[in-house]
Amino acid sequence: MNTTGTRAIQVFVVAPAMICWGLEQMVQGAHPRMQLLGAAPTLAQGLAALSRSRADVLLLDLDGGYGLEAIAELKAQLDARLL
Repeated sequence: MNTTGTRAIQVFVVAPAMICWGLEQMVQGAHPRMQLLGAAPTLAQGLAALSRSRADVLLLDLDGGYGLEAIAELKAQLDARLL
């Protein structure tokens, strides 16, 4: 919940289910200005969800079998900076 009156930082997680759960818990407890926008177990599902909503931050598990191909696909489909 955002209690500061400013827009919350929207976070989306793409990772296998168990890792996703842990990252969701971390985001929800990290800071009042951070809000979990959603989560997906696969890159394809994550990209579909992100095409319908705008996240400020994407947490992507690169060990989840996505690798560098995921970065290329994200750059091609999303208007976002990758760090």
